[in-house]
Amino acid sequence: LNSILSLCEVSGSFWSKGSYFDDTEAQQLYLAKLMGPVAVLLRYRKGMLKQFLETVSKRVAAQGLSETVVEIYMKAILMILKSKDPVLMTIIIQRSDDLQKVLLSVAKSIETIVSGGPLAHLGGKLQHHVNTICSSNQ
Repeated sequence: LNSILSLCEVSGSFWSKGSYFDDTEAQQLYLAKLMGPVAVLLRYRKGMLKQFLETVSKRVAAQGLSETVVEIYMKAILMILKSKDPVLMTIIIQRSDDLQKVLLSVAKSIETIVSGGPLAHLGGKLQHHVNTICSSNQ
């Protein structure tokens, strides 16, 4: 898990250099290739999704990360939450009260950290998506 997250952080340094990643389609394609295999692990390894979410939250809260890395983390979480191959990730989350609590906590924490900054919109989008997932189960 730490290796995966380190890849995200290294990617952030590349992301902020050059004009390639100014293209949002290129960003999405890059994240899809990076996070695709990770989503399978997070889906099928018991406890891995929870550990991923908690670790990302801790790393973002440590505030030693560049804005670009925080952006990558938020987009990666959103991409994983929207993952649907072969089973919707939302169904897995909705079946677990523990995962829902962790996800709500992580989204709130990240939204609070980025509020008032240039990533506030993305933080709000993450929080809204998480609220939608968790409220659909009730």
